[in-house]
Amino acid sequence: MYYSTRERLNILDQFYARIFLLVPPVQSIMDVACGFHPLSIPWMPISVKVKYYAYDVYKDLMSFLNEFMAINNVQGRAEVRDVTQHAPEINVDLAFILNTIPCLEQIEKTAGLKILEAINAKFLAVSFPAKTLGGREKTC
Repeated sequence: MYYSTRERLNILDQFYARIFLLVPPVQSIMDVACGFHPLSIPWMPISVKVKYYAYDVYKDLMSFLNEFMAINNVQGRAEVRDVTQHAPEINVDLAFILNTIPCLEQIEKTAGLKILEAINAKFLAVSFPAKTLGGREKTC
């Protein structure tokens, strides 16, 4: 997850400006297999009323993100959840699925499709890593 976040650090403003330009104003966001991604909420052009739901399998990370969200007055929560086994059932306006699918498909070949079908969101923002964990450029 750290590598995923690092890929976006230099382009946070443009990254979120482009995404939120393509969707109508959102009231709720889901972040699937979020890693440290919720730490970029301050760069997102969203209302303080937006509810943000973050999911990952790491308990200590979810505790940290809940503290971060409380300190920054972000509505919502971070929850420990294995999305491959139990997809969130809430309905949201926008779901982030960033650099997650290739990792999940290493565990289960059909995990990516299952996640995409299970997420209840009006819009999906899906990305794939630009480089391998070893630093090599990805090819299509």
